[in-house]
Amino acid sequence: MHSTHLRDEADELNSAITEAAEVSKSSGAPLQISHLKVIGEHNWGSIHTALSLIDEIHSDGVDVGFDVYPYSAGSGPITTYFKPDNIDQTRAKLVKIIRCADFPNYEGQKIIDIANSEGATVADITHRIITAPNADQTLCIIFEINENDMIEVLTHPLCVIGSDGIPQPNGVPHPRLHGTFPRVLGHYSAKRKLLARSEAIKKMASQTAQRFGLPKRGLLKVGYFADVTVFCPATIADRGSFTRRANPIGIHHVLVNGKLALTNSKPTGMRAGRVLSRKETS
Repeated sequence: MHSTHLRDEADELNSAITEAAEVSKSSGAPLQISHLKVIGEHNWGSIHTALSLIDEIHSDGVDVGFDVYPYSAGSGPITTYFKPDNIDQTRAKLVKIIRCADFPNYEGQKIIDIANSEGATVADITHRIITAPNADQTLCIIFEINENDMIEVLTHPLCVIGSDGIPQPNGVPHPRLHGTFPRVLGHYSAKRKLLARSEAIKKMASQTAQRFGLPKRGLLKVGYFADVTVFCPATIADRGSFTRRANPIGIHHVLVNGKLALTNSKPTGMRAGRVLSRKETS
């Protein structure tokens, strides 16, 4: 599989999709686009065009799919968003620092607020952060996704759900780390009725397993691996936010490869996970 994070998710999104599709078409490898979205307020509302392009590519014979996380902000190392010699100040105003070894006092603050408190410009603060010794380990959240665009991606039949969560033991990580799947089930399925529960679960389990060629995974079926989550449809919900770290609610039991990893909503300490392979059969 050719799994790619597109080179451009803003003004050149469609050309980036076409470029990725050409790679898959020429190689014969299925294309999986990671975290499909369109960024930049001036591009909001254009995701429909990108999805139509993907539908066309799919109709032309390219095995294409994509994933989404159900939030209106992305996250990653700040050095992937900004370069020292060309800082987009409009974009920098949308950034919140969540992990920064060089300036721990910046954690939990937006760059624009840091700049205002220090009497500096947004460009000055951004440059200071991305040129510091541990800049490549500095994580940020950037609020540049439109929720309606995200929903259009989420409800597309080719879309599966992924958290893109970056493990972070301390501080306030992007809420997708703990809340992606509960948010889809609780907010977008149960509350807003945008996805049937069965469709939401399919996008999290069987469709994903089939997409990545993982045998005996993703279904409750005799002979399959017992990866099982027992939750309450009426109460499942994410509880974390961009300012508060919190575990989800409504999840009662979790089995991983047939072993209880969570029971009565409490971790058991059991670590039964394994590296997955397309060749794994037992």
